Amino acid sequence: MRSPLILSLACCALALPAMAGEPMAAYGESYQGPKTLTVEVAPTAKGDHVLIKSHGVNHPWDGKVFLAEVRSGPKGRVDYVISHEGADYMLMQDGQQQGAAISLPGLGALQLRFDRDAALKVQPAHLMTEYESQTSEAAP
Repeated sequence: MRSPLILSLACCALALPAMAGEPMAAYGESYQGPKTLTVEVAPTAKGDHVLIKSHGVNHPWDGKVFLAEVRSGPKGRVDYVISHEGADYMLMQDGQQQGAAISLPGLGALQLRFDRDAALKVQPAHLMTEYESQTSEAAP
């Protein structure tokens, strides 16, 4: 039996052909969460997808890069949605009224705050390379 993480990564890999060769935006975003949690977000140049990596948290998704679709939520909120266990799963959201939060299975929603200095160090092209490497390793 395959682990849920491998299945999630395999589902994300299905979107890889659409991403291959698609240019990334020049700048990404970085958020700090509770304790040592850091979340990096790297949008595509079109802005319709992002790569999201969380690290510094004791969770199976620590250090994994996910491809998320960008969707408009209520009241100006932006939702970042992945496919998880065969259904849409809102991995992260960001809104002016609610602030940003990441939802990791089993941990619930973790509040985030934007970190400008760390954001300037995010390398979207590097996250794409990590994502491509990760999805090629997860492929059957």
